[in-house]
Amino acid sequence: KIPRKFGIRQWGTLVRRALSIKRRDTWNTAILLAQAPIIALMIVFVFGDKVAEGIATDTSPTDWMSFSGATATSVFLMAISAIWFGCSNAAREIVGEWAIYHRERMVNLKIPSYVASKLTVLGGLCFIQCLVLLGIVWAGCDLKGSFGWMLGVLVLSSLAGLGLGLTVSALARTSEVAIALIPLILIPMVIAGGMMKPVHEMNTPMQVFSGAMASRWAFEGMLLLESEARPEWAPAVPPGVAAVREDLAERYFPKDDERLGVEPAAGVLGGMIAMLILAIGVILRWRDVH
Repeated sequence: KIPRKFGIRQWGTLVRRALSIKRRDTWNTAILLAQAPIIALMIVFVFGDKVAEGIATDTSPTDWMSFSGATATSVFLMAISAIWFGCSNAAREIVGEWAIYHRERMVNLKIPSYVASKLTVLGGLCFIQCLVLLGIVWAGCDLKGSFGWMLGVLVLSSLAGLGLGLTVSALARTSEVAIALIPLILIPMVIAGGMMKPVHEMNTPMQVFSGAMASRWAFEGMLLLESEARPEWAPAVPPGVAAVREDLAERYFPKDDERLGVEPAAGVLGGMIAMLILAIGVILRWRDVH
């Protein structure tokens, strides 16, 4: 029996077929592409004025809390949206064509080539969605963080969502089951992502659970990027008293507690993606016909 490892020609054939399917399925592709600008415009309409106006370094605590909260919420919503893009793009990809996959696998379909083709096409779609999302929010909210770095973190979080979606699709027996499982993935991402309740204020089990959430690392990475580009805030104090300065991320990731940095956050997301890709291959091998 010939070992079926990764094949460039087979990958190319599968990519061309997937692109052709996306082009023919115009309504579904249009809906996927429309998600990013719609979500981005909603974020801008709700939070854009507050974030874009910025804030003085010696403003009142109330104004500072309002500004930092609006900025953090905008960043978190982008992170969750990017993960959603990946999950929704991929949830029906494998289970929806299981009969075709099963038949081709019996002939000569290589699992690495198949998985790589899905990552290529759907990853490209995720990149476009993240680029549109960030472009609108970055301009509409007048964000100051590095656009390139923010896009990189967003794309990594979207690819993590893509990996989760493909994992669910490889496990599910029907498309309906796969779609039904997506909220069970995304809701914990929202609850344990560090926005609704900062990670350092959670109990130990929830901190561990939060560490397994892609949203937590995407939120930290993007918020620190925006924080580094903004001036620190210090409350008004009597003369002769040293003010305790606070940056934009201090409420959510204190410098002396739960803050790792942009590069480590991106590294964790990359590790999650690698583990999910491995899991997809293992699941497909486990469900193999041979």
